[in-house]
Amino acid sequence: MKKIILVIAGIILVGGVCFYGGMKYGRKSLAGGRGAGNFTNLTDEQRQARMQQFGAGVGTGFSGNKTNGGGMVVGEIISKDENGITVKLKDGGSKTVLISGSATITKNAAGVAGDLKVGTQVMVSGTANTDGSVSAKSVQIMPAQATD
Repeated sequence: MKKIILVIAGIILVGGVCFYGGMKYGRKSLAGGRGAGNFTNLTDEQRQARMQQFGAGVGTGFSGNKTNGGGMVVGEIISKDENGITVKLKDGGSKTVLISGSATITKNAAGVAGDLKVGTQVMVSGTANTDGSVSAKSVQIMPAQATD
C-alpha cells in the first residue's frame, strides 16, 4: 500500500515539474519574439513592425476583402480634398475614401483631418459604396518607420 502511494506521489510530482517547466518555456518563447503572439510588451513601433512582418501592415495592398464588405484600404495618400482622400494601393491602383465628420482618425495619439497629408501611409476601414469609393469609419495614420 505504501509503494502505491509513493508511486502516485512521484507521478504527481514529476507531472507538476514538467507542467511548470513547459509554462516557463512557453513564456520565454513568446517574449523572445519567435512567434507573433505576445504583443503586450512591445512599443507601438515594434508592434507595427511585427504586424508588417506577418503580412498585416502597410503596403499589403488589400482592399475589398470579403469580411468587411470591401471597406478596407491600405496605402499612401496621393491626393486630398474637402470630401476625403485618394489612396494609392500596392497593386498600382487607387481608391477614393470619403471622410465624414464622424470618421475616427487616429495615429499614435488621436488625430484630425488636418493630419491627413499627401504622402502619409494610412489604413482605412469603412463601407464600400456602389461607385467604388469607400466611406471611412476609421483612418489609421501609420508610423513613418512602418513604411520601409
